[in-house]
Amino acid sequence: TIGTEIHIGIVGHRSSGKSYLLYSGLSSLMSSFPDRFSQIDTVNDTQIDSKKKLIDSKADIQTAVANKYRAVQLILKSKMRPVPYHLFFYDVAGEKFNAGSSSNKNALDFYRNVQSIVFIIDPSMIDISGIPASSEFVNWHKRNAHSSERYKIDSSFAVLKDIIESVGRKSNKIDLNFVCTKTDMGYLPELGYSKTPAENDIERFLSIELGLSNLINSARASFKNVH
Repeated sequence: TIGTEIHIGIVGHRSSGKSYLLYSGLSSLMSSFPDRFSQIDTVNDTQIDSKKKLIDSKADIQTAVANKYRAVQLILKSKMRPVPYHLFFYDVAGEKFNAGSSSNKNALDFYRNVQSIVFIIDPSMIDISGIPASSEFVNWHKRNAHSSERYKIDSSFAVLKDIIESVGRKSNKIDLNFVCTKTDMGYLPELGYSKTPAENDIERFLSIELGLSNLINSARASFKNVH
């Protein structure tokens, strides 16, 4: 009755859209499959319905750095399995992935269990200096990246790998998924991509437009599966 545990982490830089993605996605799953998904062990900070209402009202739901880590827990029932899946989603504060940040040590327990990581990329906040981004993306970035905060995505990725190694985990046992957020800013159609791109289109966007082919190759050399 407890279920087979699956631990999934949402990681990335501060304000990159991790919490919005997590709670919007889980709300959609629960609405689409109400007989299969149910949330358990809820507190005010992880209640999916409450978070979705805040998102719909354009409120800030950014994860506090002070939180060590907190899991959103769901039970996923399957007709083909006598035992359900017990899903743990960890929304880890973005400051823990800033290079040189001491706060990343507070999230170590999460990495001891994680089996799958969703690595968030917000194109509007990337520091494009030093990466071979396409001229089309550079022009879009100059016109649309209004936040004064920038981050080096390769540094955040290096911090992630360092923490995994520091707790004795092997990254080749962990799945990694690259996800782009804030597509409502229009960077995909402006650069000639579909609003609902296929996986290979997203990889092409990351590799060619953002100039992150080395990052993707590094991930493939380190992690179990990369999507």
